[in-house]
Formats: sequence, C-alpha cells, structure tokens
Amino acid sequence: MKKERILSNKLGFLKQFFIVIVCLFSLSSFLMAAFVFEDGSSNVSKVPRGSTNVNMLSFSLHTSDVTQQLDAIRLINQANIGFGPDADKIIAVRMYSDDAGNGIIDDEDTIIDGTDHTFTTAPSFIDLNLSPDIDITVSKSYFIIAYDVGSDSKLGTTTEMLLDSINRTKVDELDLSAEATAKTQTVTVTGIEFISVTDIAPDVAIPGQKKIPMLHFKMKVVGEAISESDSPDLKLTIENSHNNFILNTAQQGIEGAYLYKTSDFDTAPIFNEADPLFTLVGQLNSFSDSSTLIFTDIFDSDFTSVPKDTTVNFYLVYDLTDEMEISENTKIAAQVYSFSAIGDESEGPSRLTWPLQSSDRQDEIDVDIAGLTLSEISKHVPSNSVIGENLSTSIMRFRLRANHTPIDISRITVINPGTTPFVTEGTIDLGGVSKIELYLDTVQDNAYSDSDQLIGTVTLSEKNSITNLVNQANSVVVPLNINGGPLSLTAFDSSRFVDYPENNEQVIFVNYHFSPTIIEREDASGNVTSIAISQLGNVLGTANYSINNVATSSVVTLSGFNNSLPATANPSAEVDVAETTVTLRNVESVAPLSAVEGELKVPMLWMDVSSSEENEISSTSFTIRNSKRTFSKVNQGITKVWVYSDNNNNKQLDSSDTYLSSTVKFESTSEAILYGIPIKANDSSFLVLYDIGREAFEVSQNIRCQISDITAASGQSITLGAILPSPMEAASVVVVKSRLEAPSISFSSPVTNPEVSSFSLQMSIANDTGNDLVINNVSPKFYLSSLGGTDISYEFDVDKQTRSIAFPHTLGPAESIGLSYRILHARAISEGVVYVDSAVEYKSPNNTAASVERYLSQEEWRPGAAIPRTISIKSIDEITMTSFPAYISSVQLLRGSAAIVFKNHDAILDSDVMFINFTEPDVIDNSSLLLSLNGVEIIRSDSDVQGVLSYTYNEETGQIRIPFLGNINGELTLSLSDGQNILPSTKIVYQIDSTIRVTGPLFYPNPYILGQGDLTLGFNLTQPGDVSVYFYNQIGNMIHKDDFVITSAGYNTIPFNGFSEFLRPGLYVVVLVSTDVNDNRVITHVKLAIR
Repeated sequence: MKKERILSNKLGFLKQFFIVIVCLFSLSSFLMAAFVFEDGSSNVSKVPRGSTNVNMLSFSLHTSDVTQQLDAIRLINQANIGFGPDADKIIAVRMYSDDAGNGIIDDEDTIIDGTDHTFTTAPSFIDLNLSPDIDITVSKSYFIIAYDVGSDSKLGTTTEMLLDSINRTKVDELDLSAEATAKTQTVTVTGIEFISVTDIAPDVAIPGQKKIPMLHFKMKVVGEAISESDSPDLKLTIENSHNNFILNTAQQGIEGAYLYKTSDFDTAPIFNEADPLFTLVGQLNSFSDSSTLIFTDIFDSDFTSVPKDTTVNFYLVYDLTDEMEISENTKIAAQVYSFSAIGDESEGPSRLTWPLQSSDRQDEIDVDIAGLTLSEISKHVPSNSVIGENLSTSIMRFRLRANHTPIDISRITVINPGTTPFVTEGTIDLGGVSKIELYLDTVQDNAYSDSDQLIGTVTLSEKNSITNLVNQANSVVVPLNINGGPLSLTAFDSSRFVDYPENNEQVIFVNYHFSPTIIEREDASGNVTSIAISQLGNVLGTANYSINNVATSSVVTLSGFNNSLPATANPSAEVDVAETTVTLRNVESVAPLSAVEGELKVPMLWMDVSSSEENEISSTSFTIRNSKRTFSKVNQGITKVWVYSDNNNNKQLDSSDTYLSSTVKFESTSEAILYGIPIKANDSSFLVLYDIGREAFEVSQNIRCQISDITAASGQSITLGAILPSPMEAASVVVVKSRLEAPSISFSSPVTNPEVSSFSLQMSIANDTGNDLVINNVSPKFYLSSLGGTDISYEFDVDKQTRSIAFPHTLGPAESIGLSYRILHARAISEGVVYVDSAVEYKSPNNTAASVERYLSQEEWRPGAAIPRTISIKSIDEITMTSFPAYISSVQLLRGSAAIVFKNHDAILDSDVMFINFTEPDVIDNSSLLLSLNGVEIIRSDSDVQGVLSYTYNEETGQIRIPFLGNINGELTLSLSDGQNILPSTKIVYQIDSTIRVTGPLFYPNPYILGQGDLTLGFNLTQPGDVSVYFYNQIGNMIHKDDFVITSAGYNTIPFNGFSEFLRPGLYVVVLVSTDVNDNRVITHVKLAIR
C-alpha cells in the first residue's frame, strides 16, 4: 500500500512538474516546486584559451512561500571541449554566490562550499553538491556558474553546458527532487597562435651595426580580432638574458629595437629595411629594463588591427651602440617572451595571451658580438740593460684577440705621455724617440727577438706617407704592412688550448729608437726627467663576416680603449733614457748555419758601438756569453774567442780588419772575457769570432754567442747603454764533423844520430770528403819533450822540397799529395826529445780557415798527424845578455824613416817606435800576449794612441808595434804562450835620456893582440853629439886623442886602425868625453889591454 501511494504521488507530481516547466520556459523563468528560477543569462560568446572563472551562467532562485534548502545542481557538458584534468579540457567548475546580483564575479563574491570542482577523470556530467545546504527564501538569491578553460584547448572550438537539475530538501523528512534544465549559449575558445619563431640573426654582429635582424615570427589570432582601439594595453614582450638594453646614453649595448610587419608568405623574405614589403610598426629607443622590452603598439595608419584567423609576419631588429666592451662572451639575445591583448569580442577582463605555459616559448636567439679586444698588455723592456741615446729597445708587449670573426688590422696608435716625447718635425734638435717599430711575435714565445717580423715602422721626423698624418709628440699612428697587406687575425678559438698561441691570438712588440741627443724635460710634477712611455691607443681594423650568406666587412676598433683612454701596462711600460758614454747600438748575428770541427775564426757577431767621448777609450773588456755552455779547453766546444775591428764595416773578416783581442781562457763554460779592446771616439765596429774544437761535434753540436757586457779597464770608466745580452736571439752555429783525415809523416831515411841537427821527412795528405778542398798549407810542427810540450817550431828552418806543389792547392775528391821537407835545427836553443807532428790549414765549406793539428782532448793530447815521429836535438847556441829568445826573430827601431836593429840595453830616443818580430807567428797565442813597461801593463790598441803607452799586434806578420816608449829608462817584459805552454818571458832593456849619456863602453876584442885584426870601441849614446876619445898609459900620460861626430843615438861603434904607432903592449885607460848640442858633457872611462 505504501509503495502504491508513493508511486501515485510521484505520478501526480510529475504531471504538475511538466505543466510548470512549460510555463516557466514560455516566461523565460520556471518554478521547481517551491523554487523559482529566474534571470538565467550568459553574455559570453568568446572566451580566450586558458581563461579562468568564465561566467557561463548567471541566475537567481527564490521560493514562492516558505524557505527551502538547495543541496545540489547537476551540470551536463554538451560541448566539443569536455570535462577533464588535461589542459585541452574544461579543467574546473565552481559556483559563486553573486552577492551583488550584478552577474559579475568580483571580490565580494564567494565560492559556495562544495562547488569548487577540479577533475581527475573526464565525466560527461558533474554534480555540484552544496555543503551545507543553502536556504532559499522568498527573496531572490543570485548565483554564477563559472569554469576554467584549459590552456591547450583547441582554438576555435566551442563549449556549452546544460544546467540539468536543481535539487532541494522538503521541510518534512521526505526527499523530493525537482528537475529542470537551462542551457548556456555557445562559447568559442579564442587565442593567439604563434605558428613559428625563426632565427634570422647573423652569426656575428659588430658594434655600431644597425638594423640587425634577430628573429621572425608568424602570429595568428584565432576566433576574434585584435584592434588598435580595443587593445590600448597590448603587450609584446621581448627578453634579452644578456641584459644589454641600454638604460642611458652612457651605457653600451642595444640602443634601438624595431618591429617590422609583412604580409603572410609561404617562405618569409630576407629582411631588408629598404624593401617596401616591410612596414615599421614598433620602435623603442629607450628602455626601462636592461633585459626586457615591451612593445605596446604594433599598429599604424595602414595596419589598425590583427584580423581574426589571419597570419601576420613580424621581424624584430636591433641597433647597437658604436662602442661596446667586447669579450669572447659578449652577446645580444632575443626571445619572444609573451604577447597579450584584449580581443574585440571577449567579455570581461580575460585577455588573449601567449604563451599560456612556458614550454611554448622558443629558445632565446643569441648573436655573438664580434670585435677586437686586448687580452694582455705589459712592460717589455729587457732586464739588466741601460737604455741610452742612439739606442733602440723593446718597451711594450700586447696581445690582440679577434672575437668570433677574422679581423684585418691596418693601423695601431702608440701613445707616449713621457718627458722624452716622439720627435716631430721641428723638434729634431731636442731629441726623443726617433722611430717606432712594431714586431709580430712570429717565434710565438712571448719574448721579443731578432727573429720576429717587422710589421710596421714610422720615422718620426718625417710625415707619415701612408696615413698622411703628421706625427704628434705624444701620439703616432703606425700603419701595418704584412707583405703589402694588413695584419690578419684569425677568430679566437676558445675550444683549443686556453692560452697563446694556440688560441689564435697575436702578440705585438713596440720598439723605440732614441735619437743621438736626449734633452731632459719637466714632468707634470715639475721633476726633470727623460722618461719615454708606451701606451696603446686606437687600433683600427676591418671585421670580415657574413649576413644572410653575403660576405660583409665593417670597420672595428679596439674595444674599451682609444687615444683618450689608452691601454696602459702595469707596471708602466717606460724607460728612463740614461746619459751614456758608450752605446751598443746594434748587434747582429753573422754566423754561418754550420761550421766544421777545427774551423778557425768562425764569424759570430757584428757589433756597432758608439762613443760620446772626445778621445778613444783605450782599453775595455768584452764579456761574451755562450748559453749552450760550450766554451772548452779540451776541444769539445769553442776553444778560442777573437775580437777584430771591422774597419770597412762589411760584417766579415778580411785583410783590412785589425786584430784586437782573443782568449783561450774562459771564466766558465758559458762566459769568456776579452781584454784590452779600444773603442774609438764616435763609431766603432767589431767582429766576434770562434775557433771550433776538434771534438766539438761529439759533445756540443750547437754553439751560441751573445755579448753580455762591456766594461772599462782599471782607471777608466764608461756608462754603457745596451740591451744585454745581445742579440736577444743568440747567434747560433751547428757543428758538423770534420771529414779531413790527419796526414801521415815519415822520414826520408832513418834518423840514426841521437842528436840530429838536420834531416828530411815526407808528409802525405788525402782528400776523402767527396768535394774539392783548398789546402792553404801543410807544415811540420815540433814539440819539446812530449806531444803537449812547448812548440819550438821557431827553432827550425823548414824548406819544402816539393816545388811542384804550391799553396793554396786544390785537392780534388779521392786525390792525395806527397810533400818532402828538409829540416834544419837553425836556432839550437832547446835540447832533448822533440815530437815531430803536422799542421794542415785548409778552407772550410764556409770559405773560412780550418786546421788539423794537435789538440788537447779530455783525456790526452792528440796529434795532428796520424802517427807523430820523434827526434833528439842538442843545444848549441848561447844566450847572451843582448840576445832574445828564439821565438823572437828581431827587435827593431823606427827612427824617422830609418830602420835600426835594436840590441838589448841599447839607448834609444823618446821618439823611436819599437817593433818586436816573432819568428813564427803561428806558434804564438796572441790572446796570451802581456806586455808591461817598468811593471805597468801596456794597453793593446788597434791603432797608435799618441802619448799613451799602448801597442798594436799584427797577427798575420807576427809583429808587435810600440809607438811610444816613454822618456825614461825602461824595461819591457813580454809574457806569452803557445796556447798550451808558457814560453820563456823576454826582457827588453833600453835607455832614454834627454841629455847625452854614454853607457856600456866596450873594446873588442879585449885584450887585443897587436896585428890581429881590427879593434872596435862600442858604446850606447843617449843623444847624438861629439865624442872625443883619449888614450892614457899606465903612468897617466895621454898618448892619443881622436874626435868623432856621432849622428845617431843608440849603440855606436868606432873602429881603430893604424894605432900600432902609438900603442904598445900594456894596460890603457881610455876616456870618452861626449858633448850634445846643448853643451851637456859626460865623461866615461873604459880599460883596454894590449898584448
């Protein structure tokens, strides 16, 4: 019965419900039992994708009589976009209490509990269950049903919703449902679609470049249009992560951004500002944020809207400031970050927005800013050097980098704010920096050397013919010239090694040349100095790159620096120009590429030395440096160092050059000092030469040569201006093995006499080098006691018997010659065992002298011949007080034009010039020559020095020349060696007096036997004069007198003939009375015995 009653009641209710529904829809309102549904509306026809709280339906409810409770509303989705959690669905639905009843969701409205519904599934309907129930009274209650449209909802699709039922609870305990429907109008999803964002940027951009295309994007507004009038707050936002939109004119970076529009194309055209296809629709030349710019207007008179469902093309381009600080990381960037506007048909605050999620944004487009940067700048003045007048030096080093693109550098400006300025026209007499040179570090060792390439030079007293600029006292433009073109820098490569030179940077050195005169000037503080400074100003180049695959070039300058703000080294690149007395102006390597073992006088250095002294500096010392440490006393490197005066300045040793000094004694394996070298007033040129040891190839195949110092002898002083050691890149020679074999020696017949005085020998020499050899001489050598004994070759007369062979003689490949010699021990001073060896002189492949003779190896003496022979000799000659050692052939005087033989203890004039002649110059080690007068060393010079104790030595003739012997009695002491052994020293005694003096009177023979030949009186006379000779017998009676006129000072003799008529056997006293032209008189006695 209960079920039947309930069913009957329901059927009656349904009948009444359908009647009410029909009435309600006809009146645009309906009543559900006690609920009255009114004001149902939805004015939204367009909804932007991603919109939230879209007002889909506004309505009111009230009751006709009593209060009822509302507990649920069912919504059925009848749209193309379903409910669901995905971004392309309706993702949330909620019900608001519209307290103001204005149909707008505002801050006063609240979500009814239980109606904020987000989806985890995709249902076809949803029940909004109110909690707690809402009391509906006779007064109207207003409500809004809203939903959120997913950000990925398909543009152009529609959505609509059916309000399917409203449920209430009766006052009694029975649950009754009242069902009704209300349908929203169709709503279209609108939005902005970016079809594409394309990178159209070049690989690189250059500071100062304008209208740089960055990106092209295609945009379509789907569902509704955007017009200028309806979107006053349109925003197109561009991001630049490198933060270089400039905020003021003092900054550097992007100074302008432009937006251009074109019509739609299948293939977007290449940007060209001049092309009428492109219309400028947006321009920004000031920015409020360094990383963000916003275009708020993209319209013009011809483009007032973005039509719906139409594709529009936009191009974003930039302008760069003329100056930018460049590094390898300097970039500009562009990214379309967002676009928002209000559509023409959208209702409410919802905006058309792109993107709705960050993943929709394309990556930022980067462009490298290419340019020229300075990686390093430093002082580059050689250490341990004094920079003076008339000298050149490196002063500054800097390293340039071409960032991101090749750059050709054409000009570099050097700045000098020092008190020693650049010489300009009209300031030559004041002096200063007279020339600037730029060198490229071709050796790539970061250190200036002679091997580096000269790439730019300016003589400052002349107008710059290339740049047509007048040089300034503190600024000079140096044009670069590399084989007729600029200096090309390859783009910096940071992917390789991190440092120079692998990263393609280039190092340049700045060299200053100073004028012969430097005038000190006041600096800014009032200090008087002579300082030259080097700084780097403008650097001008051309960058080579491409835009849209079209080769392009632009002028670039050094980033961050210019003439007003030059780059400076720390510490400052400067030199204090000293006042010097001697300047090492230039040192050049004149070394051959190679030299053979045993080669003599191998040229190594040529030096140009200037002196500001009025007179010659009579004695200086040169210190020669050998960085390979191959100075050697045992023939395993350099055995001798020579210095010659290069008199004709041809940078090679020839007969016109003068020997100055040599040494076989080394301070260490890396240092040799040569003494007694004169430096002339004004200019002098010198040659430094090496002798190469016979075993040099085995130990030291590379030898080096530099000069590391010049100092004055004791009692003199110099201030040296020089870059030491010099040259910076040492002169170098590669030693190659000698291929000339030692000759053989044999005696023509067996030597049986144990104490031989003459003999014959034969020598033969063969050429197995495969090339012609020029043999200059082959001669025997004689060493006393051992192979390393004293060279006494000067005691022997050698007569080459083989007349058919004359030297020099060309010996062809595989040819040999035999030579016969007759030997005489002519000056029989020494006695004992003598080693008979050989010496061969020939021309090396460098056309310089080489030798094969005895030498000291590390362990023992080794002969010049294949097998040396031995003989024994006996001393026969006596050494008298007036004689000299056998290595001296004679001592002579030059008196006016007359040559006079000098004997020890002779008297001489103070105007006499003395010559000491060696018997065999080759025996003498000229580096060992030491000559002193009365204990004071005599200075060696390359020419006569008037009034100064000095001597010259001609090594070819073996002659010492002493132009001035003082004006008092003297004792000359000569010390020397044969290179290995010290020879006996020689003392040469002479007398000098300004008045007449007679010394050493002697009759010979004495006693004299009557009738046995001539009687001679010999004596030394210090001045010419009259000599009277008085003979007194034993009782004092004068028995004879003779008068003589002596015209020459020195040793004189008077012969007496026909004196038997007044002399008888007995003892006589002979008195010499000598009177000079000034009537000075001297009386001397001598005894004579007659038999």
